[in-house]
Amino acid sequence: MTDIEIAKQLFADGLNLIQNKEFEQAEKKFLKSLELIPDRESVLNNLSSVQIKLGKYEDAKKSATRVIELNKNNAVAWMNLGVIEQEFSNFETSVNCFNKAIETDPLYFHAYNNKGILLCEFGKYQEAIINFNKSLELQPDLVEAILNKADAFKELKNFDEALKCIDAALKIKNLTPEIWAKKGDILHNIKRYDEAIQAYDQAIKLNKNYAEALCNKGFTLFTIDRYEESIAVCNKALEVKKIFPEAWVNIAVSYIGLKKYDLALEYCEKALAVSENFIEALNSKGLCLFNLKKYEQANELFDKILKIKKDFPEAMENKANTLYALKEYDEALTFYEAIENKKDYHKVLNNKGLLLHALGHVKDKKYFNLAKDCYDQAIKIKSDFADAYWNKSLTQLTLGEFTEGWKNYEYRFKLESAKPQFIEIPRLESLKNLTNKRVLIWSEQGLGDSIQFSRYIYKLLDLGAKVTFDISKTLAALMSRQFNCIINETGQGLIQKDFDFQIPLLSLPMLFNTNLNNIPFSDSYLKTSKNKDLEWSNKLKLTKKKLNIAITFAGNPDYVADSERSASLEIFHPLVDKANLFLIQKDIKKEDEIFLKKHPQIKFIGKDIDNFDDLASVIQNMDFVISTDTSIPHLAAAIGKKVFILLGRITDWRWMLNSGTSPWYNSATLLRKKFNPKSKTHDWSHAFEWIMKEFKI
Repeated sequence: MTDIEIAKQLFADGLNLIQNKEFEQAEKKFLKSLELIPDRESVLNNLSSVQIKLGKYEDAKKSATRVIELNKNNAVAWMNLGVIEQEFSNFETSVNCFNKAIETDPLYFHAYNNKGILLCEFGKYQEAIINFNKSLELQPDLVEAILNKADAFKELKNFDEALKCIDAALKIKNLTPEIWAKKGDILHNIKRYDEAIQAYDQAIKLNKNYAEALCNKGFTLFTIDRYEESIAVCNKALEVKKIFPEAWVNIAVSYIGLKKYDLALEYCEKALAVSENFIEALNSKGLCLFNLKKYEQANELFDKILKIKKDFPEAMENKANTLYALKEYDEALTFYEAIENKKDYHKVLNNKGLLLHALGHVKDKKYFNLAKDCYDQAIKIKSDFADAYWNKSLTQLTLGEFTEGWKNYEYRFKLESAKPQFIEIPRLESLKNLTNKRVLIWSEQGLGDSIQFSRYIYKLLDLGAKVTFDISKTLAALMSRQFNCIINETGQGLIQKDFDFQIPLLSLPMLFNTNLNNIPFSDSYLKTSKNKDLEWSNKLKLTKKKLNIAITFAGNPDYVADSERSASLEIFHPLVDKANLFLIQKDIKKEDEIFLKKHPQIKFIGKDIDNFDDLASVIQNMDFVISTDTSIPHLAAAIGKKVFILLGRITDWRWMLNSGTSPWYNSATLLRKKFNPKSKTHDWSHAFEWIMKEFKI
């Protein structure tokens, strides 16, 4: 064979190797061919293309430049130079090269496509789409250009057009898993989650080892709260791709959804071990720490994220939420106000409203109206946003705006956490014609709520209704002696056909058009058992040498605002030697056990009290009660016993604002935290000083 024949054969071999994606071998063939016949344009162009594939951009540039030296009108060489300059981030030079290729060969569709890719890289998506369209005018079945056009539309948030592009590509290549995966991504973005899952499944069917499709399917499953399935799918992705930070993060956020924060934290750490600045992993870790109430650590982490990416709205929102939890209210407000146009911005406004509500308590009442404005803005964005209506109701009720407040309070049954019951029974909507109507009233929320609003049962009975009151077992004995109605312990079977109507207990104030001037039975409305009163009097062996005071300091630790309303036993230290103290709550923490051992004169009787019927009689034997905001003060006030309620700076709506009295309970005195210049904190030291002075203790 002659040198020319050998050179041509080497060139042909190189082209075949390109088809098989064996680029290193192809480069060797082209170089040997050029040794035999130097400066052959077709060989140099293909050599340049192969060197681009191998990332040898300097060598590729030399090869392409040599072609231009030989022939300034070689469009392929100009296009290769455009790709190379793009890799060197020489935007203008790259564009000029692509333009030169198009000028040289106006039918060169690859040049238009590559120019479009470059324009996308610099955020010029509309110009890019024009170039992709020109490419497709010349070559309508160029799938690469169709998919690039879809990506440009996706960046412009024009998902409908992006989806049209994907469907067009699938008509040409419907067995390509990558296209199906892209379709899944777009469908996810337009919240067509079930269809997105179907698209990912098709991609996985075509390539069972398609780790990215498995991972993205997992994220979609997480988005629709199918957390266990998400974890399973992402674990399949990890079987294929052992080191896969995105899959680990998807598993982490799913565990966050399941409230398994320690497990979630483990997967965040796996992702961060591979990529220490992986934003999504850092953000998820921060959420874990936040939910574990490690607020200082979470705050530091969100700061780190914002140093890496200062305009990351998720981290800004999470930092604002964390600052709120740390009671750094002013700084939290600054972050909320800095967030603009975030996805699900209505949720940001809702959280900002919660913060402003808190500032209404701790700073100035004007913030309550600002909170309501925030909720209204959230509702304007998402008209069915139950959280905003619900939170607005709490602000309205705090301000005494009962008419609108009760209406919005009904949105509690549209919250994600809502558990409406007995919906198959017609809801009681009117107080007319209730004689002999069978009405089921079912308790909800906390024990204190059940006690506070049980007063309305009397009013229904007065209208002639035959009431069944579904109530917690621990309250059943107490309630059974109060009302001329059936008491049903929650969980015991109730038959639908036995009732004409049902209504949740806390909807009764709205039904009775309750306002501040017509709250019923504010003196007392529950009675204790005389026999039990005597029984407990004998058990307690009370003396009159000192005042007998029932005390509690903590409620349900899982309550969202427990840190504001619970305290420690130590707050009662000023009274330890000056009164007979009876601790009547059931559960105490280790530090409180230590305090009890140091002060055995405090009698811990809560563990011996079986139910609220006994508890009521214990309270009846006392001179008065001092308690934080738990169910205990509700019970004390409901039986007419004097009770001093220790309230935090941010209180529940029912305690209203800046008043020492309650419209719900005449025997209650509200003692709110005040700033103590000695300790430089807000505490109840003034409250105990006032009680001791009032009773000459």
